Order: sequence, then structure tokens, then C-alpha cells
Amino acid sequence: MNAATSLANLVLATSLTGCVLPLYSNEDTDSQSGGGEGKLPTTCTNDSQCGSPTECRKYECVDKTCAIKDVAAGTLVITQVAGDCNENVCDGAGNIKSIAKDTDVPGQGNPCVEGQCSDGHPSEAKLPAGTPCGATLTCDGKGSCLGCSVADNCPGEDTSCQTRKCTGGKCEFDYKPNGTAATGYSNPGYCKQTQCDGKGNPKVVDDNNYPPESTPCQTGECSDGKPSYVNVGAGTPCGTNATCDGKGSCAGCTSASSCDGENTSCQTKTCTAGICGFDYAPNGTKATGNPGHCKQYQCNGAGGTKIAADPSNKPPGTACTTGECIGDTPSQTNVSNGTECGSGMTCYNGTCTGCSTESSCPGPESFCQTKTCIAGACGFFHQPDGTKATGYSDPGHCKQTQCDGAGGTKVVNDDSNRPANTGCITYTCNNGTLNTTTKSVGATCPGGVCNAGGTCVECVNDSHCGTCQRSPRSAGFRREARKRDQIHPTDAATLDDASK
Repeated sequence: MNAATSLANLVLATSLTGCVLPLYSNEDTDSQSGGGEGKLPTTCTNDSQCGSPTECRKYECVDKTCAIKDVAAGTLVITQVAGDCNENVCDGAGNIKSIAKDTDVPGQGNPCVEGQCSDGHPSEAKLPAGTPCGATLTCDGKGSCLGCSVADNCPGEDTSCQTRKCTGGKCEFDYKPNGTAATGYSNPGYCKQTQCDGKGNPKVVDDNNYPPESTPCQTGECSDGKPSYVNVGAGTPCGTNATCDGKGSCAGCTSASSCDGENTSCQTKTCTAGICGFDYAPNGTKATGNPGHCKQYQCNGAGGTKIAADPSNKPPGTACTTGECIGDTPSQTNVSNGTECGSGMTCYNGTCTGCSTESSCPGPESFCQTKTCIAGACGFFHQPDGTKATGYSDPGHCKQTQCDGAGGTKVVNDDSNRPANTGCITYTCNNGTLNTTTKSVGATCPGGVCNAGGTCVECVNDSHCGTCQRSPRSAGFRREARKRDQIHPTDAATLDDASK
């Protein structure tokens, strides 16, 4: 095999075909051949989170799911031994295997030695004396080429592992010692090094001094010649208002306030080790809001609410009735007939009789309950259950106050009652809970970009200004911007730093 062929055998074939295996669970990957990493994540945002690639096995992140992609069977790998009558190839299942190659004969580079292979077994035969080995050179029958005057007369080529020489008219080679770092050959990849084998040929060996490049959330390492990535701990800072999530991605939180969602009486936002979450109030905890008389909102243990009976939340009574609860149903119990209920009037079967106008009847009035006087009998008109009520305390966003059909009110979910969206903040309601989504700093909005406070401003850094009348780095620009309240304190600090 000549030097060009030796070099070609060092080039890794990159054509990938064959099977792709999704990593359905950590346990599924423990015994995958060729990988050697053990448990791997089932979800991902980039290839490096799925595993450390080898010459015969690659890892990919497809639709946030890790997958194994084995190199096609028969693909040459980098590590080869010249003249051993064999070649190392991928087996299609992520492993390296050696197969016979009778053209990879020993003795390459010496024109007076004929290499031979038989079913993967090497041998050599010295050519007869007088065999030409150059323009004016002949073999001596002992494996040497004779007749040179200078090294340039000799066949072969000089490399980082061998140098031609002419000694006493005999062509020879000076070989670099085994283990000498070799140059001029293809890059063997991470955790590998090309060295001389002491016989003039290159070889690829493990070298843990060449690990893969690290990222803010992953550290490149070598182990027995195999590259790998180790995820840094969750919560490690990796950018502005961002931390590592412990899975190799820079996306975590720095405080609970930076997490999406909303604090309610049933859930509180948390940021633990860079991961957003919630603390949920125990199931059965009384929650805020009023679902109507004889009921109460309770936490369901998962951040939401449920409705449960509350006999203490009785409906209001009248001059001739007493509000009661039967389970979770409001009712009225009549007071004794003859009970005084107003000037010259008494109760009869729950009604205050003897009225002339509604104004002469006792009892409170509201949007949901108005007094009546019909045929001399005082009573009340109750708005139907579910009627939107006005004149009461604002129940807040995503809620609505309604009449309960018995003169009282109740608060129900109203996902249409949300604040108006801004150029940087979107509001949505989900089952009575207000959610906000804030665009990232620098995202475009009508008339400018978003700052860290969710306000649409003219700019938050120099790149947003284009050709400005005044340099954004000048103190005058910052004073004017602050005066117009167009720069959030966080962005102002950024400009201050930039001007230094």
C-alpha cells in the first residue's frame, strides 16, 4: 500500500444509512451496543444531549426526542493498521469489526519486498537480486534497493514518520520511534491522535488530551478515547436571566418571578435549581372567590379549584324569612306569622303584608333583588340565576359576578374578561386563571422593541438604533431616554455598562 492509499484509509466515511432507533426510555438505552454511555435522556433540544458519538454510532435530536443512527455496515473507520491484510469497518449496529482485505499487503513503500495476504493473514517475499527498484537502482535479493548516490535517488516518499536515506549506495529509511506524534494526515477526531508506528506508517491511538468543545451547560470530556459531554449542574448561570437546566440546555430560571404562570391562593411559583415549578396548596384548602351561597371554592391539590358545600355561607334573609343552607342549596325559612315587619305590617307565610308601594316594604335592595308590593303583599323580585350583575365589587380578571337566582350573587369564571394585550405582553384566561406571556428582551413590537419590563421602547441596545442622531452610548442620550420613560431600569444599566 503506497502513502496515498495509507492516507485514504485514514479518512472517515461520513455517509450514514441504516436504522434509526428512538430512545423511548433511559432503560431502553442501557444495553445499546456501540454507545457505551449508559442511561440517556428521552427528551432533548440538541444532539449533544443524547449521547457521545463514535465512529460507528451517531446520536440525533429529532422533534425533541433522542434517536440512535448507526453508520452503514462496511464504512471504513479511522483506526487502521497498514499492511495487516485487514481493515476495520462499522458493522451497521454501532460496533467496529475487522474484516479480511488481501490487498492491504505488508511491505508497502519498499520496492524490493513484495507483500502478500491470504485470507487476512500477511506474509512477505523479497524480490530477486537485479529486480529494478528505480531509474538506476536494483534490488539485492535481501530486501534492499542498491545503487543510490543521494536520498532523492531512492523510491518512496518522506513523511512525518519516515525519511529516505542513502547509505553506502543502499536505499534505506529512518523511521520515527513508535508513539511519535504524526503530522500531515487527516484529523482523527476528538479523543484521538495520529502517531507513528515505528515502521514508517501512521496509526490512530486514544488521546484524552483532545476532548470535544465545551458549552456553557456541557463539559466536553474523553474516556478511553471516546468523547462525551457531561451536563453541568442545574442553576448554573449561562446567560442573561438564564441558567442551565441540568440537561445540557441554557433555559432555566433565576427567580420565581421570571417563571411563566401566576400566583393564586392555590399555587405559588417556584424556581428551584434553575427549574420553574409550583408549590400547590393541599387539597381542600379554602380558596378565594365566591361560587354562590352555600358553596365555597377549595384547592384541588394540583393548583386548580373545585366547588364544595359550605353551610356557613348562607343566603341573606328577609324581614319574614331566614336564609338557610340545605347541603349546597340555598333556601329560605319563613319566620312565624304575625311577626312585625314594618310600620303597621306583619309577616304571613314569609311575606310582609299590608304594603301600598315597594318603598314601604322592608328589606335590602340590589341589582339581583328588588322589593315588590303586589296586591298589598311585600315581596322580592330576584334576577334569574346566571344574570350578569353590576354594582358589586370587581371580582378581578377572568371572573364575572352573576345573580344566583335567590337575590344574592356568585362569582364565576369568565375567560373573556382579560386585560388588553400590549405589544410585548399577551394576556389569556384559562378556567378563571389569568396567564401572561412576555416577549423576550429585544423582540420586536409596534414602534420598537421589548425591554425587560415588558414595555415597548425605542431601543434596548445600540443595534436597535440604526443611524441615530446621537450616540446611544452618550450620557445625553441616556438622560433623554430616561426622561421619556422609554428605557427600563435594567436596559438603562445595560447602556451604562456599554458606555464605559
